[in-house]
Amino acid sequence: AIEDELTILWYAKLKSLFRSKTVSYVKANIFGYPFPKKSVDYCYLLSEMLIKLYDQGQLDGSLVISLSFPLKKVEPTEVFELSGFQKYLYVYDFRES
Repeated sequence: AIEDELTILWYAKLKSLFRSKTVSYVKANIFGYPFPKKSVDYCYLLSEMLIKLYDQGQLDGSLVISLSFPLKKVEPTEVFELSGFQKYLYVYDFRES
């Protein structure tokens, strides 16, 4: 998880102590973060933020999974309809073939 706000980062780390899943946290600005190529990036970001990451080339080489918010500039590789509050899961494959 990438978070620039220290208070939110500490809260997330504290909360993760009581969960069985392992999550790594990084204090950084997402727009300057060097995403590794060929990574799988799970996002819960507004469409505008996804567009900015896309325009900066930060999603190149990645498989991007976005909960609820589409990357409006690009046709998704696949869309999954979900039940509950979040209605859709959008998948974008920017990995090189």
